[in-house]
Amino acid sequence: MIMRTPLRLTGVIIDRHPYKSSSIIAEAVTDRGTMSVLCRSAKKDGAGAELSRVALLSLVVVPGREDLYTLSSASITRDHPSIHGSALKLSAVSYFFSLVKAVKSTDEERMLPLVDAALSAFEAAADETDATDALLLSSTVKLLYISGVLPKLDGCVVCDSPYADGFYSIVRGGYVCARCADPVERKVAFPPAVQRAFSGLIRSPIADAVTFTDVPPALTLIVRRTIAAYAGVASKSAKAYDEIAAVYAVSARKH
Repeated sequence: MIMRTPLRLTGVIIDRHPYKSSSIIAEAVTDRGTMSVLCRSAKKDGAGAELSRVALLSLVVVPGREDLYTLSSASITRDHPSIHGSALKLSAVSYFFSLVKAVKSTDEERMLPLVDAALSAFEAAADETDATDALLLSSTVKLLYISGVLPKLDGCVVCDSPYADGFYSIVRGGYVCARCADPVERKVAFPPAVQRAFSGLIRSPIADAVTFTDVPPALTLIVRRTIAAYAGVASKSAKAYDEIAAVYAVSARKH
């Protein structure tokens, strides 16, 4: 019989789904990379209840076959009750988690710090659409950055001429000057305000995004299209967030 040494990890559960009659398999971003964790009898006796929380967890897992680990124990290191108490924040985090799951990063070591920083920022932010929109945008830009697909913004991706008011190409991955842009690329303008906001989100910590007051709506569209083209993410979670954000916005106007 092979004795497998348990591993002590720090991680965040980004997805979970049923397995057989009473167990679940959770997808975790950990300090040792992304992994699948089997929690036996989770639906039967409540084992692994911590896996349903948006929280930083201490995990003990046992390596198994085919990259599937078995959960031995889990405890909450840092909980985020403000996220759980807000439909808006929870939907934003769910959308972000779907992006993290879809992206295949070559820099696994930076993924957990990114997710942890994003959750802390959402936890501390006000429960309103401007804040969650800004944090979601910033988190997604950082995800693109550590995944190695950060768009080129300071010069044309074709001829490398310095930035001047031009266009943005999802396919080519960044700014395209007026001379090089084809008819399709000319449909997505990339004016200075969008370029400055994009660059600012790259340089600044996620939490600072709530202080940005001049983020153009066009930037959100560009970032969503970029990560969708890269990761092939379905729009279901994005649509769910947009619907809840719209309800919050209407409620805010009434008050």
